[in-house]
Formats: sequence, C-alpha cells, structure tokens
Amino acid sequence: MSVHVKIARSATDIDQLFRLRHKVYVDEGGYMEPRPHGRLYDHFDALPGTILMLAEVDGRAVGTVRFGRDLGAGTHANEYFDFAPYLPADAQVGSGSMLAVEREWQGMPRLTTSLLGMCIYQAVHSGLTHLLGTVNPEVLDGFLELGFQPLAGVLTHEPTNIPFVPVILKLDKLAGRLGAFVDRHTAWSVLPGCERVFLCPGERVPEPRQAEAHIVVRGEVEVFGDRGSLTVFGPGDLVHLGAWPAVTRATAIATSKVDLLVVPMHSDAPGLGAVAPARPRSLYAVGGGSMAAS
Repeated sequence: MSVHVKIARSATDIDQLFRLRHKVYVDEGGYMEPRPHGRLYDHFDALPGTILMLAEVDGRAVGTVRFGRDLGAGTHANEYFDFAPYLPADAQVGSGSMLAVEREWQGMPRLTTSLLGMCIYQAVHSGLTHLLGTVNPEVLDGFLELGFQPLAGVLTHEPTNIPFVPVILKLDKLAGRLGAFVDRHTAWSVLPGCERVFLCPGERVPEPRQAEAHIVVRGEVEVFGDRGSLTVFGPGDLVHLGAWPAVTRATAIATSKVDLLVVPMHSDAPGLGAVAPARPRSLYAVGGGSMAAS
C-alpha cells in the first residue's frame, strides 16, 4: 500500500488531522484529557510558519506531524524545555511536534519515517539550522538513529504529566539515509507542491488526481498495458498514464523502493517548464499539457 504525504490545506484535511491527533493522544494513548469535540489542537497550529502534514494510506488519514518555524513566538518544543543554552546566537530554529500515527499503522516503518523525513525536508527548505523536539521515551531510539541528539534524560512535563526527552537535530550535519532523503527531495524543490508518494516493490502507483502527474524521485516504476510491459521510468521521469490514449487499463508498478513527487500539469505551474529530459525513455508534459514520448 502506498503512503501519500501532503500538506493539510483544506478544511476537510485539517479537521481529519485534528481528529487523528485526538484518537492517538487521547483515545489510544491516554496521554491527554479528552476534548468534548474530539479534536486536538493548540495555538501553535495557527501561527505563521506552521505546516501541518498528513499521511494517507489508500486515501485514509493515518498519520500526521507538525512543522513549526520560530518567527518570534517560540515553538511547541519550547513549552517543554529550555533549548536556548544549546543553540548558537545566530540559530534559525524550528520544531517538529504532534507526531501521531494510528496504532494499527505504527508497525509500518516507512509511514513514520516518510512523515519525519518530509518534516525535516521542510526545515532544511526553510533555511533553518536546528530542529527541536520532545520525544516519547518509548520511541527515542528511532530518533537517535536519524541523528537527533538527546539533551537530557527522561523528563516530565508537569502540567500534563507527560514523559519526554528533549532532542535537537543539527540540519547542517545530516548524514546516512536521512541526509540522502533530504538531498534527493531538495533537488526537486524548484517545482510547486510538497506532496509525495512512497511505495515498496510490487506496489501500484496510485492514479493522480485530474491535472496532476508524478515525477520519479527515487527508484523505478514499470508501466503495463493490455499486452504487457510498455516502458520503465526512473529518477527524473515524469509519469502520466494518459500518454497512451489507445491503451486501456494502463498501470504503473514499483519495481524497487520508490519516491514520487506529485506535480500540477497546468501550463502556468511555476517551474514545471524547467523539467529537463533525464533519461531517453522519459515522458514529459511541458506547457499546455502537450505530451511527448521518446
């Protein structure tokens, strides 16, 4: 099953996100008191510099994380711990917070790592130097593997009695799989949008919404028609199944771990015209929705 990570912009998406937080933090985890309206949010959700990210599996919202840039009002992490002694005077700071994944989906590692990866990508793309966080001790090891550094042992937030470990990530020292993730997605930051689709081998590429297509960021996908394989797309290729009007039931299948960027196809989409051929068997839609295959 593919994981679709996007910024929650619509009223429906944001409402789903608040309900999902409540389900994870209140109904499943018991970390917070129930809210009468069944939604969990705070004033940081309304501040400039805040990005709410939503992860969907088969169209169902199952995970979320919040990225917040400190523009003068602090961050969610600062409510729990004083990070100032650990930051240089010229630090550009943000935080990741309110990470929530439904219990039945917590065993799907790429769901959580995709959410965190896109949160860190947002921090790098915003020009930040440090990302702050307060982590549940039960999942601390996963954050340490990504390069987060603990600043203390297990502490307790007195107003809520929630245990946490304060952590910091230096964004100029990203390495390993996290550094590779951010690098390959930053390479496409010139294009509009921040939606990504993540697949494992054998999974079907979901059909994009109208006037959208996919660019392969990592891996390869093979397109099949009525009579078998049509072509294979790799990094840099723009995939649009509508390019084969004579072929019915065209499908695209991941042949390796795949990251896809969702891009609008309308002619005035900023930056779309800059997509240049990267492979001889690429398919491109440049300006006016015209198609060309080679």
